[in-house]
Amino acid sequence: MARKRATKGHFFVSFHPDQLAEILKSHQNPEHYMALINKDRDFLIEVNAGGARDEISAHREINLLPSKIAEIRVSRDIEGSKWKLVGYLEPGMINVKASEMWTQASIIFIFLLLTGFISCWKIWQLANAQKTANLKIL
Repeated sequence: MARKRATKGHFFVSFHPDQLAEILKSHQNPEHYMALINKDRDFLIEVNAGGARDEISAHREINLLPSKIAEIRVSRDIEGSKWKLVGYLEPGMINVKASEMWTQASIIFIFLLLTGFISCWKIWQLANAQKTANLKIL
């Protein structure tokens, strides 16, 4: 039986952050975003679907904006790293979607109400026609 020796040290893995950006991009939905942020420096974006921090700093803020921080719905520490994966929504998306749902529900309700009214009116009309026919027969 072979014995395992305890070794001390660190094992480093190097890879391009573009690969992580592609993974994040492929797993996020429209209006739902994911980013890897630094645990030590609050809300400093390390990698998001737009690329690594050095790439995105040219065209946008490298820290999550307070409006986006308020929309964070999930956050998970990445074991063995100084990164945290956060998932957040487009600011205001919940209100827009709720408004759309209420509009759709109102349209359906009006349609059902109109259908019910037409059905009741038709039933009333047929009942009156039947009464008139019965009176003519007698």
